Amino acid sequence: MIFYDEQEGIYKYIDKVISYLNEEANCIGPYLSIFEKQSFIEQIFIRDSLSIVINKIEMILKKQQYENLIHLLERFNQMPMVKNQLASMFENFIHQTGIEAIEHIKQTAINNPKVYVETIVGIHEKFWNLVNDVFQNKRNFNVALGKACWKFINQNSMIDDNRMKSPELLAKYCHKLLTKRDKIIDKNQFEEKLKQIILIFKYIDDKDIYESIYRKLLVKRLIKRLSISTDYEESMISSLKEVCGSQYVSKLNQMLNDVSINRVLNDEYRAYCESKQLVVENFSIMVFTSNSCPLSASSNIVLPNEIQLRYDNFTQFYAQRHNGRKLTCLYEYCTGELEINFIKQKNYIIEVSMYQMVILLIFNNSLEWTIEEIHNKTGMNIDVLILVLNSLLKSHLLICAQLNNKDLTETNIDTNYKIQLVNNYQSDKIQVNLDIEANPKEITTLGREEIEDEVGPGTPVTETTSENIEQVRLLIDDDPYTRIEEVQEQTGLTNGIIHRIITDHLKLKKITADYIPKDLTDFQRAEQVGICKQNLTKF
Repeated sequence: MIFYDEQEGIYKYIDKVISYLNEEANCIGPYLSIFEKQSFIEQIFIRDSLSIVINKIEMILKKQQYENLIHLLERFNQMPMVKNQLASMFENFIHQTGIEAIEHIKQTAINNPKVYVETIVGIHEKFWNLVNDVFQNKRNFNVALGKACWKFINQNSMIDDNRMKSPELLAKYCHKLLTKRDKIIDKNQFEEKLKQIILIFKYIDDKDIYESIYRKLLVKRLIKRLSISTDYEESMISSLKEVCGSQYVSKLNQMLNDVSINRVLNDEYRAYCESKQLVVENFSIMVFTSNSCPLSASSNIVLPNEIQLRYDNFTQFYAQRHNGRKLTCLYEYCTGELEINFIKQKNYIIEVSMYQMVILLIFNNSLEWTIEEIHNKTGMNIDVLILVLNSLLKSHLLICAQLNNKDLTETNIDTNYKIQLVNNYQSDKIQVNLDIEANPKEITTLGREEIEDEVGPGTPVTETTSENIEQVRLLIDDDPYTRIEEVQEQTGLTNGIIHRIITDHLKLKKITADYIPKDLTDFQRAEQVGICKQNLTKF
């Protein structure tokens, strides 16, 4: 037995152990295999001091004394027990480093997913270099790096405190990266960012949640024409396909394909209008297939004649081209321009949502309406009406004497309040953007990020999305023969999403039952299930 002497230090202790190992190995050489010799001698000479050795090496790692660490590792080639314990220590060290780093940036990262992503990438890059340069790319240290990253990415203080999961934060980061902005990102920069995104994506457990959120944000970019580049969008989807297969990205691909078809469709419609001598102006439309688009109509509204005429013209054209297809108009995502020409000083062009336009156009018939009359005339849901009226009151296009600059709310609403059109509207700009998101359902599920710089602070996207997905899993656990129609009624998810969740969940249950040993601890079992979930989409 060799005891560790603090005064001699770790290096002399290891050299002394190696000397004894070699001496004993020569003595018992003819009787045992190489592996048996190493294990047997390690048990005798280093077992009782192993924890001290690992702790000393951890201190060297914390102090970043990598040259010393390299010299020590060279001495451990004959000590498999030490190498295994060292890999376990390395995994815990990376995990703790990740947890502490995310704890440090969590308040900033809530509003800025870029900080979250770059923190994770920085940690992975640091220890990846360490594995290659110091641990000589040994397999057990590579595995340790992967396990540690998987653990702190899927479970950390941001998730615990803010219910914001890694899939949501990564999807928001992608959204911001792919959205138009003043500074244009070049191809090399984008490819580097894409590699970082896929690196994190591979570690994420809930890839179904990521796909659901990413698809919602993609359709927003496409509808608002905010996508930085079709090539970049295709590269992102192609990279996701390499990880998860073609089925995973089928709906994302379909939406991009719809955009290409829409360009042709709009050209054909303009030609149709010219042949029929119809008013076309700057009218354009986007048609998405219902099974790929995650958006749904929240409520119907009564369109003014000016808009109804154009809508009817297009539906007639579309019915001739595609017999049997049904169009559902998503008014809450429509926008347009109105010209204000009743002000003597100058004319203004205002960019508005469809809901705002519907309300403003009725003032062509009268300069004053009660809230009840507006409600009856437009057919809007009262929640939507309050939101839209507030936006127009704050823009000073409309006024309400009874409110005294207070917000219109459900608690203070009086349907007899009179709303008037301002006859002396003023703005420094000739073209004014008043467009807002006017769908309370979307505001609830997508958070305020759609109003505040697309990805600003607010209710987490995953609060609704992940709860729905988890609800499907629980329903299937309770009753394996649950009908898809019943699940859809209880969760509000589409058939396609439900089918994919059920398929993946049942696959995971079968793998868990057939291949994961029953004698594992709860933690070991949970770890194995997580690895199965991570790799399930590859099969």
